[in-house]
Amino acid sequence: MMEGQTFLQSAVAEKLENHFVEARMHGDTHPEFAAFAQELVHTKALPVYVIVPANSDLDFTSESFDPTKVRILSRLDGALGAKFEGFLQAGLDAQ
Repeated sequence: MMEGQTFLQSAVAEKLENHFVEARMHGDTHPEFAAFAQELVHTKALPVYVIVPANSDLDFTSESFDPTKVRILSRLDGALGAKFEGFLQAGLDAQ
């Protein structure tokens, strides 16, 4: 599995463990998550990884939720590989 190989790389694992909280949404098995992802990142492509500030309001079930107000610090579409560490670093740098 590509994620397992990527997430276990020492540089990636260190950043994930010390700087991030993972929230995973499987839009391929949960239609409500697919709709949320479409609103937030404007694509149906999978996977899409995004980094948002910790104080982001991501309650997409709330009537007041506005996906245009969610600040995306970093985004990576598609395969992981070597690009993932750069994606994480871009998110950290954007804070």
